[in-house]
Amino acid sequence: MLQGDNMSKQSITYLLLLVSGIYLTLETSFFLSLMNAIRVDGVHTIEDIELYGRSLSGVGMSILAFKQYAMGEKAREKWKICLLLVCTFCGTYYGQKLVVDTYIDSRGEAEQARHYRAYMIQKSYSNNIRFLKNQSMGDKTTDVQIALLAPIAINQARQFNDQARLKTDYWLPIYQSEFKSNLAFYYDHYRKVSGAINSVLERYRKAARNAEKPLQDKGAAEYRKVVSNYNRYIRRLGHEKITQRIKDEIYKKSGIRMSTNWHPTKGRREFTQKYMAQFSSEIATEKQRKLQSLYGVKVALKHLDSPLNSPAVIKAINEKIDIFSSQKPLRLNLTKESFYRHFKDVVPNNLKEKYSIGYSQRDPELMEKAGRIFIVPFVALFFSALCIVLNTRSFVASLIKVFCFGNVNSKAFKWVNAGLWLAVVFAPLAFAKTMFVDTAYISKQLEALPVWQQVALTYTGSASVAINSIVGDTYIPLF
Repeated sequence: MLQGDNMSKQSITYLLLLVSGIYLTLETSFFLSLMNAIRVDGVHTIEDIELYGRSLSGVGMSILAFKQYAMGEKAREKWKICLLLVCTFCGTYYGQKLVVDTYIDSRGEAEQARHYRAYMIQKSYSNNIRFLKNQSMGDKTTDVQIALLAPIAINQARQFNDQARLKTDYWLPIYQSEFKSNLAFYYDHYRKVSGAINSVLERYRKAARNAEKPLQDKGAAEYRKVVSNYNRYIRRLGHEKITQRIKDEIYKKSGIRMSTNWHPTKGRREFTQKYMAQFSSEIATEKQRKLQSLYGVKVALKHLDSPLNSPAVIKAINEKIDIFSSQKPLRLNLTKESFYRHFKDVVPNNLKEKYSIGYSQRDPELMEKAGRIFIVPFVALFFSALCIVLNTRSFVASLIKVFCFGNVNSKAFKWVNAGLWLAVVFAPLAFAKTMFVDTAYISKQLEALPVWQQVALTYTGSASVAINSIVGDTYIPLF
């Protein structure tokens, strides 16, 4: 076997079994830790993911290369074996780095924006996994779907743009889900905002009353002058004549013409209203001035008595409270249930900013960061799953060979080994429809991807479901 090596082939085989077992434990722990971190939006230590992922997959490929090259029938020189291990490790480690860096650097501005948007879609799934869990077979399948949605997210990012109407946009269900799951926070904030707005409105109404009161008082005084002699003259002239005389006097002095049925004893309201109407522009100007001092905007005349229906006021309020969409009037004093029903079809401003600000501003540093957050974990998951599957096949084959065939490379073992290869290659694809692509939603999105991405995602996803189902929570958390 190895030239100049005193260790027996069987001893090295047992040692390799031990090393493979330790490696599979670490690689599986890395895979499940990373998948869980993606699921709960904990992927932020990109440097750690790169180091652990590339190192472990490098070790995994090196173990496979050692078994294939050094454990065959033909003897190999030590330096060639060492060179192979170093080259395999470095090729795997830096190959992943080259793939990621080349991909990140080659993206155009539009692609960067799509990647940012894709990450936010993926992040929204991480924060709101009920959507998938309601349509999925089980939690373990869901975890894998969430962790491996990046290609689907990118494809959806191509389909939708920020200018789309919200009710037909992909974002609205995400907004609604986050709004509902954080309803207590929003409603508590709404109550504070509602109270503050009520206070502002009361100040405005008081200011409006103060603007009208001098004119009302003046109108009342004018009215009293006009009708002061009514009772004295009525005995001489009678109701009809004195009423007409007072009407004429009012018109002469103030230019206000009373209605046909107007009567001095009950007509003060009509007189005051018509008197005030002469100064409506002055009153409106005063109200507008007050509203502008409170909200910082000029309000149209038709909204002076109901400022919360004014788009300008609504927008000003929403910009201050940074929660509700500026496209719907803000209703005050709602119950929690009414509050949710009223606002569930609009987008809280802070959520809109959370998902869209990076897309709209397209800050280069933010775009690169979002791209790396998106691509690095997915590449790490892909290589990790591949290494786990290949090394598990190799580990099982070694166990069968040692304990069932006496470590002899017999014809029967070769058939068993070929069967294991067929299982590794075809089983994940065969079980894809039941283990991973178990919802119409996932199937539809997969069909929109390029063929090579469909195969890679389906294969990796199905293998990942198997890993997650077999191992479960029995692993070493690394994140």
